[in-house]
Amino acid sequence: MEPAVAKNMVMGQADSLNSTFHLGYNMLLNLLRVEDADPDYVIKRSFSQFQNLRNLPALEKKLKALEDTRVAIVIEDESAVEELYEVKKQLSDLESDMRAWTNKPKHALPFLQPGRMAKVLDGDDDWGWGVIVNFQKKAGVQGEGDSHSYVVDVLLRCAPAASGPPGSQRPKPARLDQPCEIHVVPVLLAVLNGISSVRVIIPKDLRPQNARDEVGKTVAEVLRRFKGSPQMLHPLQDMNIADPAFLKLHTKVETLRKKLQTEPQYQGSSMAERLKRFAEKAALAEEAKVLKKEMRSSTEMQHKDELKRRKRCLRRLGFTNKDDVVEVKGRVACEITTGDELLATELIFNNIFQELGVEQAVALLSCLIYQEKSKENVRLKEELAGPLRVMQDAARRIGTVSKECKINTD
Repeated sequence: MEPAVAKNMVMGQADSLNSTFHLGYNMLLNLLRVEDADPDYVIKRSFSQFQNLRNLPALEKKLKALEDTRVAIVIEDESAVEELYEVKKQLSDLESDMRAWTNKPKHALPFLQPGRMAKVLDGDDDWGWGVIVNFQKKAGVQGEGDSHSYVVDVLLRCAPAASGPPGSQRPKPARLDQPCEIHVVPVLLAVLNGISSVRVIIPKDLRPQNARDEVGKTVAEVLRRFKGSPQMLHPLQDMNIADPAFLKLHTKVETLRKKLQTEPQYQGSSMAERLKRFAEKAALAEEAKVLKKEMRSSTEMQHKDELKRRKRCLRRLGFTNKDDVVEVKGRVACEITTGDELLATELIFNNIFQELGVEQAVALLSCLIYQEKSKENVRLKEELAGPLRVMQDAARRIGTVSKECKINTD
């Protein structure tokens, strides 16, 4: 045994003990058939409920700290800043919808020529401007596909690679104030954040580092001349998108952009800083909202909604009546403690075992025992395939009722 392992065993912290309490049909039916037993009472006194209530003081303390921090952020003319924040947020959402249109293969593919500049935004990774090298459709995609069906090779500024073999780490975008390496990065068509009308000349062979560096210098020069914003392809004049829904969306975007440029209350040298502080304040408010929701769920009875759904499912399947009194099917299910008690009970009441031999019955019951799924494709004889189809039909019925009762099933 390694010394570090032995030291951790003797002096390390104990593993946290977390409740795995969950509702099961067998437990629920056994509680319902006992006269004085109450499922609500059992759930309220479960270790899971105790742990949720125990976390409440810590959540209250965290919420108070968040509220204090939020209140401490004082912003001049906050109402105007809030209005600007909402307009920018609305514009960002509309521009995202518009990008989904312009990135559709039928609109974007004709413009993905080698050398064309494009902007890449992949989630939180803002790659900035790069140069398109090539594109290809993913293997196995039928028809034209969508923007997630195409991979575009783009020459981008990457952060210097950490130690390790080449290609072992996912490239990350380089900051403007740090050294960078120019590499060809494959990205989805969906993450293109704009396609420029500007094209640059690129070497035929981009494998040498100096060839990629020359393209990087060319991109930097283009950005200098266009003051960081090369002209984009116009979706109407260049890409010829004429769909009425897109035209309506484009009109909304242009209206909001014009509003941001012309409204005097949105101007001013300090507005950018005030907007940044309001964004921090809004983020704190959203975090406090999530905490309050978590606190409400901690004080409420755990599994309350699930209990109602499972009771409804039992009534639909005939295991209990409308007053939650356990019927004959329910009493049979109470005695089944291994496998799926509902499915096994349905098979019993469908008299499936009456015409089966011992070997067939054992083979069918083995389906109720969980084991890892095998990739081997076994062709069953009809004497086994027939009972299996009956079981699958019963399982589908239970699954359908469960889904209608809004119970999550695998």
